[in-house]
Amino acid sequence: MTFTTLTYNGVEKTLADWLISGARREVSNQAGDNMAFDMMLATDATDPFPYGAQIIVQIGRTTASVNPGNPTLPPSGAAFGGGQIWFVGYRVECFRTGTAAMEKLAFKFAGPWEFFFERLVFQKLWSMWNGSAQVADWRSQVILGQSVNALIGPNDTVAGSSATNLMSIAQQIKEIAAYVINQTTATYGTPQLQFDPLTSTIDGANYDLLVSPSAHCLIPDFIAGFAVAGTTSASANLSTVLRAPLDAVNDITCAEAMRYMLRWIGAIGSPVVWFDYTQTPPMLNVGTRDQLPAVTLPFPNPNPTLNPNPNLESVKIKRRDDLIPAAVSLKFRISSSSGVQVVNDIATSISGATVEGIGLTGLLQTPANFVANNSTYIAGGTQNALQAAARTFASSMATIDMEGGQSVSATISCALLDIADPGSDSAALTFWKSLFPELADVTGLALYDASGAPATVVDDGGSPIDLTVYKYRLIDGQIAPWMATGSGAGMTIQATVKAKFKYVETASDGSASVNTKNVPYHEKTAKITLTNLPGGTYGFTSAGEVVPYGLAGYIFNIEKIPQYEGSVTLQEVEITDLCPMGNTLNFSGGLAEWAAMNACVQSISYDLTKAATTLTFGPAGHLGAKDFVERLRVNRGPRWFYQIGGNLTNSGGGNGALGDNLPKHAPSPANANTNVGTHAANFADWFANHADYVTEQAVPGITHDCQQSSQAVYSGLPQQNAPLLHLATGSSGVIVSFAHINANGQVVLQSEDTGSDPTITIQLKLSDLPAGFKSNSSGNYVLKIREVTDCVIISGTPTAVYRQALVSEPYTSPLGNT
Repeated sequence: MTFTTLTYNGVEKTLADWLISGARREVSNQAGDNMAFDMMLATDATDPFPYGAQIIVQIGRTTASVNPGNPTLPPSGAAFGGGQIWFVGYRVECFRTGTAAMEKLAFKFAGPWEFFFERLVFQKLWSMWNGSAQVADWRSQVILGQSVNALIGPNDTVAGSSATNLMSIAQQIKEIAAYVINQTTATYGTPQLQFDPLTSTIDGANYDLLVSPSAHCLIPDFIAGFAVAGTTSASANLSTVLRAPLDAVNDITCAEAMRYMLRWIGAIGSPVVWFDYTQTPPMLNVGTRDQLPAVTLPFPNPNPTLNPNPNLESVKIKRRDDLIPAAVSLKFRISSSSGVQVVNDIATSISGATVEGIGLTGLLQTPANFVANNSTYIAGGTQNALQAAARTFASSMATIDMEGGQSVSATISCALLDIADPGSDSAALTFWKSLFPELADVTGLALYDASGAPATVVDDGGSPIDLTVYKYRLIDGQIAPWMATGSGAGMTIQATVKAKFKYVETASDGSASVNTKNVPYHEKTAKITLTNLPGGTYGFTSAGEVVPYGLAGYIFNIEKIPQYEGSVTLQEVEITDLCPMGNTLNFSGGLAEWAAMNACVQSISYDLTKAATTLTFGPAGHLGAKDFVERLRVNRGPRWFYQIGGNLTNSGGGNGALGDNLPKHAPSPANANTNVGTHAANFADWFANHADYVTEQAVPGITHDCQQSSQAVYSGLPQQNAPLLHLATGSSGVIVSFAHINANGQVVLQSEDTGSDPTITIQLKLSDLPAGFKSNSSGNYVLKIREVTDCVIISGTPTAVYRQALVSEPYTSPLGNT
């Protein structure tokens, strides 16, 4: 005889001895595990299980003690052994009922998933600058797939690396579980669950990427065939890591965060989450249905005398071929400073084998060649087959917005700070008259006492400012965190300038000036902003998201396995948990395909009073992805992460200070379009020579000025007061030539060659050329702007004049004219 027992506060008794009736347990994948029962107590009885009380339920327990009154029941206070822990839960509800016929207390106990994961908001540690020091701040604004906390510690980061703060799906799942475990330890003194931890044993510093999945997190760190022994997140080729697109979310529970990550590896319930209560504390397990162990039950025979499985009471089953995708097609829409492109990751089955193509349309590569970054492409016919499969019935599609590399620039105007005596220093004279415009027309401007009462510059606290550092007065613009000089980060400080002057006022009638007043002493004060940056245009480039290629092939290889949907009810004398959560189900003695169908168990209902167990298997209908249309909806809706305007991969730039390159807020509206957008032709040249280019209001590349400001004068052209496009060529700080088009239809072509015969070459398409037109010696069809002589009648007299004309190389027409 075996018994089901409940232990609370160190006391173990059978359910009957606890006065428990109607006991039942419900387990669902990624949705909870709870137990409920009634206790026949007075409605106003003291609560035997206060809120949060932990119970332990064990099945298959035995005892050597004998009850003299009823040998089928254990005696009061019996010692039990054997069996296994079947459930660990925490009291969440007590519903009191009282009627003339009955009084009872109805209890509900939640397992670790429902009690901890569903109630705890997931947070990550951010490294922030609070104005005076670097601080760590736990925030519920998180980016799933990015190890933000690694930016302040030894874990998972290497200074200057653009890759090490990106996590595999398995690493992110482990971080979520670790957060829950740590919070249970802080609350209870000991961890209430366990899971595979993030480790750094390979190099002692970075989170490890494992060649084989860990024992209880069965999600691999690498796409199939690319695992590299001894690899950490700092040294991995990120194109081979099984990652998901980054997801920026606010205020989600740990359960939601886990489901967010798991949806990327199977939208119809392929990932399974369950707890093994036989381990103390309970062990969390995560795996996909292709990796789970199988339980085989004999299929019931209609003849009861021949039925090899009397426990199997009823069964319903159907094969879901409609859920096998024709292809999995992920289209990554990458937006960067240079434009938008769509990169494919398509996986399908061709001639019985899985084929995956990655890259731009027409340039698809196998994962191996894509990772090797070579120029070997899939055969054209196979590429066409991949593209066709992505358009066929039941293909699984997802378009995912990604942020590519971004370049920003800003211009500031500064004046050199010179507070010397304007009476003897011409640069100081210029500075003082620009600071105090009312002194522009005076003569004899000088300090009242240059040696005894020099000008002063102090901060808001009255302390002198080091003018060897803060050399410039900021006149226009704003200092951004990423602006820097060769000597360090850009800095600003608010300052008060005070000086005592003497001068002579003058008056003018337009033809002559006369002295009107001698001012022997005049004290003046001004509030200004000082900086260590000279004026000019500053630029910053941040790396974009690393696209998780190989994800489509991983998903397809799981989802191409046929699913079987249905339920089975098992009847026993005492529940023995014949097929617990975390297993797939097969039937022997029925159809041949059922013997290896590996149906994924999604939920289990246990009725302890009847000793009946009902298994529900197949797609996860309770997760909202049972049917094909629902599966597509999982990936529907905007993914707004690319709009947060942050540095996505912790790439170094600007001053490199921690915290400066982190996203400042999310969610947020998309980055606003600026008036001027410039796509530099050569970033290295731009950064090296931007100070020289700014004098011409242009850099080599394309400038689109949506609303030309009054200050914009491109390459010496007059201000246009109209939107324009400006295409410039040049290098080393010098613009050589440009094409300039504004919204008024004006086109300006200019060459700044130093040769004696400056020309502009206009190349035409062959289809544009008239019959008989010939190419020049270089093989190009060109037109040139040249000065030509013309004769016009001026006041009745023929007069030679000169015009600029568009001419070509000489050619012979079909009529024989040259």
